[in-house]
Amino acid sequence: MSNFLELQASIETHEGPFLVINGDHRIVAVNQAFRRTLGLNGQNLNGYRFEDMFESDNPVSELADLRYKGGRLDVNLLPPPGAKRAQRLRARLRAFPLSDDHAVPLLGAALRLAPIETNADQRRMIGDSPGFLAVREQLLRAAASEIPVLLQGETGTGKEVAADFIHKHSQRANAPLITVDCTTLAPDLFESELFGHERGAFTGASGDKRGLFEIADGGTLFLDEIGEMPLAMQVKLLRALETGRFRRVGGTATLKSNVRIVCATNRSLLDCVHYGHFRGDLYYRIATFPVTLPPLRDRKEDLAELSEHLLEQSSSLLGEQHTLSPEAVDKLQTYDFPGNVRELRNLLQRAATMSVGGIITARDLELPHHEGVEEEEVSLEDVEARYINELLHRHNGRRAEVAKVLSISERTLYRKLKRFGINDKQIATG
Repeated sequence: MSNFLELQASIETHEGPFLVINGDHRIVAVNQAFRRTLGLNGQNLNGYRFEDMFESDNPVSELADLRYKGGRLDVNLLPPPGAKRAQRLRARLRAFPLSDDHAVPLLGAALRLAPIETNADQRRMIGDSPGFLAVREQLLRAAASEIPVLLQGETGTGKEVAADFIHKHSQRANAPLITVDCTTLAPDLFESELFGHERGAFTGASGDKRGLFEIADGGTLFLDEIGEMPLAMQVKLLRALETGRFRRVGGTATLKSNVRIVCATNRSLLDCVHYGHFRGDLYYRIATFPVTLPPLRDRKEDLAELSEHLLEQSSSLLGEQHTLSPEAVDKLQTYDFPGNVRELRNLLQRAATMSVGGIITARDLELPHHEGVEEEEVSLEDVEARYINELLHRHNGRRAEVAKVLSISERTLYRKLKRFGINDKQIATG
């Protein structure tokens, strides 16, 4: 019992929803943030099977993989009986292996929850500024074809939303859109993730698993942050893209998949090719139709409409609908948003929790201070480094919280800190 109390106390340190799953795929603990989000009172969730609460393609196999290596899993959450918030939610699990004092294998999972979009929600590409409308027209033209698309732009400009927009307006709209986060693919598990594996192919492969290429057959495969993919992975990806054929790890049968490729990057891939960090043949394979998404500072006339849309999307998590006062909109116009739409969403959600009566005033908005930035010529990497540095200060150097704000893994954040020369430990103690 004391072990359970210690476990419960430890997961209550997480601000967001968090749960723990045992080796039998049953829930053994959830924190209060999880209960609040679903509107649970005294219901005891211990003993619930994971697959009874979460919908995924192959929950047993996916949980086995997560227990072995940790990682991310996108699923639908089915609230249990008695939950006040009864509608299904989209859940992104960031999981990592745990164990108790008796070395019993457990899996901890932090959740990010959002409403599931309906077919009626066709206005995810929000904005009427000239530059944004031009990009939207490019995306519609790209959707009408089958050629590979490369989405370029700063972190947080909405590349995943653009990929979704292309898919929904294409002839493949009724087939799957599968997202591959290239920053989370470990080299030794890359082939297993993309191409699947047979039972016993390696330690932890407890059953057959379809790869993402196979699952996306007939649909769209979105390779997010492809610029972060190591060279050793790139040649294997190129071979699959050129032939459409692959084998599962440990398998002998040659499989074929018909997928449409959309890639995204916040880096200059041509520069990466020049310096030998990205294969030129792969670049020209994926960059047939390049589209650059504008940063938020270049489309400030969209701020009011975009903010209201983001607040509406967050209403289920916030517990009520919020709106901006005219003074709050004016205040947003004074800020350049180096973190783009992602930073705007985070800022609005925080302001909503500080507001009264569902109205966000200018006083509720806490905008970071920038001194002298307006007169400087800065690169995209400078902007990203400053934003990350700012977030580290704001969160007292806690990398997990910063990674959550940025919607990236801690491993990816660590690589960025190293590349930008940012010492988060010094920030935490300074």
